[in-house]
Amino acid sequence: MSIHVEIVDASAIGEQIAALREEGLGAEPMDGEWLAASESGAIVGVARTFERDGDWMLEDVWVEPSSRNRGIGRALVTEAKKHRAALWLICDEEMVSYYERLGFIAEPDLPKGLSALNSAKGYWQPPDHIHIAMRSR
Repeated sequence: MSIHVEIVDASAIGEQIAALREEGLGAEPMDGEWLAASESGAIVGVARTFERDGDWMLEDVWVEPSSRNRGIGRALVTEAKKHRAALWLICDEEMVSYYERLGFIAEPDLPKGLSALNSAKGYWQPPDHIHIAMRSR
């Protein structure tokens, strides 16, 4: 498996953005920077980073269902971390151990700008499950 990850324009990943929205992720294509993971010329995963008040957040990590469990998500997260001194994310409780293996630690509070943004979206905390804030080490 040879995965290539690069920064792309949102217009290059319209199909992937539609697919991740279908899975319940609230992608905002024009906010931030997108990474795409390709294999044999086909995009098999995407992730987005964006900034608020000097703090960077990772969102919308998505891998094509038929390509999951092959290290593509890891490749996207690893590449995103290379570009930022510190990177925050919010994940569902069951994903904490996955992100810990990728070098993130749980933090009790998001930075102010990221927290305000996620509260405004109604994302932090949803009524039906637990979200955990994490920061890259």
